Amino acid sequence: MIQVYLARLMHDLVSHKFADVCSIIDNGVWKWPQNRRPSFVVRRFIEETKFDPGGADRDSVRWLGHQSGMFSVASAVKIFREHGQQVNWYKLVWFKKHIPRCAFIMSLLCKRKLWTKDRMLARGIRMDDRCVLYRQYRETIDHMFFECPAASIVWQKVLSFCYVFRGNYPWGAELNWLVHHQAGSRFANDLFNLKLSTTVYYIWRCRNEIIFQNHVYNGAAIVNQIVQEV
Repeated sequence: MIQVYLARLMHDLVSHKFADVCSIIDNGVWKWPQNRRPSFVVRRFIEETKFDPGGADRDSVRWLGHQSGMFSVASAVKIFREHGQQVNWYKLVWFKKHIPRCAFIMSLLCKRKLWTKDRMLARGIRMDDRCVLYRQYRETIDHMFFECPAASIVWQKVLSFCYVFRGNYPWGAELNWLVHHQAGSRFANDLFNLKLSTTVYYIWRCRNEIIFQNHVYNGAAIVNQIVQEV
C-alpha cells in the first residue's frame, strides 16, 4: 500500500525516490507542479501524514532506535531482543572477561535448559538414562553438576584454587550460594565466575565427548584444561 502511494506521489510531483526534500517542499509547503494536481487519494494521504522536513536543512538519516539518532549494533540488539525480568544470576554468566562458549553453556545451565538425558527421555527419546561420568546414577542437571562423584572431584579441585571449601549440594542450592558469594572486588568476582563457567563448560564437553566420541572420563585432564583456559 505504501509502495503504491509512494509511486503515485512521485508521479504527481514529477519527482523520483532519490530526490532531495527541497525539490518537493518549499517553506514547509508541498511544492506541486503548476500543471498537475494531485489525486484525491494522494492528497488525503498527505493531509493525514505529519511531515516536518526541517526547512532548507540538508537531508539526513536518523536512527530512531537511539536518542542520539546514530545507529549502533547495541541499540539494534536492544530493540529486537526479548525483554524480560532481570535474573539474579546474570553476573555469574555475563561479565567483562567472560568466554563466549563457556558463558553460553553456563546460561543454559542457569536456565536449566541443558539437554541432559532426563529431559530427552521426557521428550520421548529412548536411551540409557545413566550418567556417563559415573554410571550408577540417573543423569539430571542436579546430579551432573556438583552431585556426581566424578564431577565433584573436578569441582573440589577448582574451588580449592579459589580458597572455597564446601560440601556438595544440588545445583539449585549451589546457584543460590554462588549468587550471594559475589562479595569481593570486581576482579576477584570476575576471576571466580570465569573459573565457574569454564568448569561447567568442560564438564559438559567431557560428557558429550564420552557419548559421541567414546572418550574415557579423566578428571585430572579436565582440571588441566580449566587451568590452561583461565
